[in-house]
Amino acid sequence: MLSSRYLQQSPVATQYKEIVSPDVMISSGVKEIDGFLGGFKAGNMTYVSGVRRFVLRLTYQLCVKTYQMFKGDSIFIDGGTTLDPYQIARVAYGYQLLPQIVLSHVHISRAFTLYQLTTLITDHLEPMIQKKHPQTLIINAFPYLFQDDDVCAHESIILLKKTLEKVKELTNTYQLVTLLSAPFSHRTPRYELVHWPVSAAVDEIFHIDMPYRCPQISFPKHQQVITLASYGQGQLSLQDFGMVI
Repeated sequence: MLSSRYLQQSPVATQYKEIVSPDVMISSGVKEIDGFLGGFKAGNMTYVSGVRRFVLRLTYQLCVKTYQMFKGDSIFIDGGTTLDPYQIARVAYGYQLLPQIVLSHVHISRAFTLYQLTTLITDHLEPMIQKKHPQTLIINAFPYLFQDDDVCAHESIILLKKTLEKVKELTNTYQLVTLLSAPFSHRTPRYELVHWPVSAAVDEIFHIDMPYRCPQISFPKHQQVITLASYGQGQLSLQDFGMVI
């Protein structure tokens, strides 16, 4: 066995550097988002809110890009019953991919109540991850069910924090690209109550708004606002918002 003294004097030992693997990033398919954030990073949680049409399209694009870039699977938990598989197929076709193949790599679960969503995530999500080996986890309309007026605010916050802790744990353990979406522009009386715990738990946040019918993306953690103006093959464009260029 080599002595510690030899290791200290060895040129190999003194030149040793830790090899760090590169970050795994999945493109959002939106030039402005990818240019600013680099895409969605494995092991990170991102929270996107705002204009319904944009947010939903973004979740669909992430499923398609996960398959296109890595032939990877996505788990899509639909908490707002807004998921439209036909739109995923449409996005896949735009990237010249066979829709039926892409859809076979998207595993969908639905929750209709706050309690169903909490149980699905805390008790059933990890076995699903271990079985499907996804690269991407999307929880659609995540804060929506926690704003249910039929559940007392205190209980909602307790369940919200419990669920966020589990999502964060699974994201780190399995190095998932995790996207929490809120495809609703209007704000309920409980919006702020659930918004802040979610914002504090995630790594990145961005919000899409349409002042003066011009879509803008704001990045609160970076205090940056970018106008969405690009368009092209497979990318979101102003036409996606019913606008004319």
